[in-house]
Amino acid sequence: AKKVPHPMDSANPLEAVTLAALRENLTITFLKVRREALLSKSEPIDAEEARVLAEASQEEVTLGFLEGPFYSRDEVSSRLETEAKEWRGKCLDLSKAYKQLAVLPAHRPLAVIAVRQEDGRDALCLSNSLLFGSTAAVYAFNRVSRCLWFLINRLLWIPSGVYFDDYPPLCPAATAESADSVVSDFLDCLGWRHAKTGVKGRAFAPSFDVLGMTLGLDRVAQGEVSLANKQGRIERIVAQLQEVGSRGEISRQLAQVLQGLLQYASGFYAGRALKHASHVLSRIVGGLHFSPLDLRDFCRHTIRLLQDETPRILRCFMTTDVLHLWTDGSWESGVAGVGLAAS
Repeated sequence: AKKVPHPMDSANPLEAVTLAALRENLTITFLKVRREALLSKSEPIDAEEARVLAEASQEEVTLGFLEGPFYSRDEVSSRLETEAKEWRGKCLDLSKAYKQLAVLPAHRPLAVIAVRQEDGRDALCLSNSLLFGSTAAVYAFNRVSRCLWFLINRLLWIPSGVYFDDYPPLCPAATAESADSVVSDFLDCLGWRHAKTGVKGRAFAPSFDVLGMTLGLDRVAQGEVSLANKQGRIERIVAQLQEVGSRGEISRQLAQVLQGLLQYASGFYAGRALKHASHVLSRIVGGLHFSPLDLRDFCRHTIRLLQDETPRILRCFMTTDVLHLWTDGSWESGVAGVGLAAS
């Protein structure tokens, strides 16, 4: 048989990587044969030797270096399949967001805040960090935020998204604890404070809250994730609508609040059932008056929609060919025309 050189002995890095990949593939290919050969041997051993082996193995299990024991190949296969199918996620939150970024010393004269006091005088403060409400502060922070996102994905190899100061990393269940520790230690090394305890510092879980929604990972292995409203949001909206319906009146301010809540909540549902309710509330904000009877009917109808809606399911295999559909109107020589085309 031809001798296969060790990958690291190769002067060509690409060749080394290729050989390493081939070795791994060959190992996996012949795994079943090797397993059958090893387990087909049934040789009794000395009782004392068996006791020593059992104690040593149990010690490794207790320390977490081994997992088991399993007494059949089916049990092992089932455990390995479970690890591959189960995923976990969390929402990693940077504390105080861009308050962690310092103002350039040369720009401190541009970061002076005046605080009006009770006697009418202004107390002046110099800002050491980027100011809340400053457009430039958001732009500068987002550049740094996306850099952290890039490093988490490419350096740590942990898939994650990013939205300002929120990072939702995902990983297999078997590596969730270590992934949590690695990301946290990485941010500590860079000097970034982040939530480690409390509501914003929760551990990896099968479902987690991010940006006001609940992301479910129970069926990731089947190519599906679910988006649902954060627990308690719908109940609060329903309670407010019930109160409006019982009173038979609604203020413009409350209508505006409910409209915002409904628009946000409807984003995690399939279909457009709640769009009508948002439109009605926008007309109330604009000055439209509803009779107490009509307002009660509207509240009952919206409550029923909220209670009957199901979470939105996103499937990785739902992508189909893109269909572009448009209409075109014309006015030529006194003749009006309309065209319909698809591509």
